[in-house]
Amino acid sequence: MRTSFDRSGSIRLSTIVLTASMDTGAVGNLQVRGVTSTQAILAYRAPDTNACSVEVSESASYLPLSHDVDPALFAGSNLDNRPGTTSSGLQRVFVAGKRRAEKGSNGRWYSRALQTFTTHYFRITCSGSQATGTFLTANIALGNTYNEALPADPAVNTRSYFSSTGSYAWPEFLNWNNQDPAARPEAVIDPQTGMLLKRLALPQDQPITYLPGSGDHYFESVFDPDGAWTTPGAVLTDDSLSASFSGTGSDMLFLRDKTFWTADGTNLWI
Repeated sequence: MRTSFDRSGSIRLSTIVLTASMDTGAVGNLQVRGVTSTQAILAYRAPDTNACSVEVSESASYLPLSHDVDPALFAGSNLDNRPGTTSSGLQRVFVAGKRRAEKGSNGRWYSRALQTFTTHYFRITCSGSQATGTFLTANIALGNTYNEALPADPAVNTRSYFSSTGSYAWPEFLNWNNQDPAARPEAVIDPQTGMLLKRLALPQDQPITYLPGSGDHYFESVFDPDGAWTTPGAVLTDDSLSASFSGTGSDMLFLRDKTFWTADGTNLWI
């Protein structure tokens, strides 16, 4: 058991268990140099100059891997020659976890932070030699009650959207089907604090109560504010004609349902 004090003077307890072979040609001098609520620093001696692989998971089976070291999402992220790793001869220092969200190889956003105040299992494999251990990430420091600014998507200027407003580098929920039992327990990790985030509700948990409450709804009118669409009125009729847009970016086309209104009687454009 290791006892330490953080900068705020609070006592932080973390349990660290390490196992490694003392044979030559094996991973040696394994240490957990420090932990925060989102990251952990692992230090060790590799048996040779080849890259070692690092697995980190909240499960003793190492499945699933933490997103930060999952090569299926981030190529090469499980190797200790990735950016951010330092080495001096055979000595390596690997920082597990990043305090940000990044877009994975499947185009979805994932938090690369470790979950706060959670036991993590790690395994280091170097040329057939393995060393394992556990660490407990720190809790969120007392007094951190302010909200940090949401990080912007660094590639926002490459998007072809009409507006880049709300384009943040933030983890996303993948399953929104309230009929799927796997959707409700889905969670993501806040990349800034390491807190586990879960949804309180899913779409269609509550019935739609817009007035009128029954009957079909029809689009009554269409509005093309920039004049960028060809035959925009074609969207109002279910036939062989269609509205089309040939621009290189995006442009809004607004439709109005005359029976779709709020409690104060205001018609809405959608």
